[in-house]
Amino acid sequence: MAPVPEFAKHDLTELSQQMRKIEANLLTKVSGLEFDEAYHSSESIVVDGAPARLLSVQSLRKAKIAAGRHRDLDDLEHLS
Repeated sequence: MAPVPEFAKHDLTELSQQMRKIEANLLTKVSGLEFDEAYHSSESIVVDGAPARLLSVQSLRKAKIAAGRHRDLDDLEHLS
């Protein structure tokens, strides 16, 4: 299993305050994805000084297909 990201070890209140300026989805489970695979193909980024992981386009596609909702299928047509 992948190591726990450093930001996950911090107080969630601190993380919440840092993220007020951006819109983000923090998901603990996503249909169609296994954590290790999604984590290893994700990109490490920093947003306003806070570390974050960004899903790869491939993982995002898998999640959208698994969700199968109209809006997710529409999103698939716009992902490059």
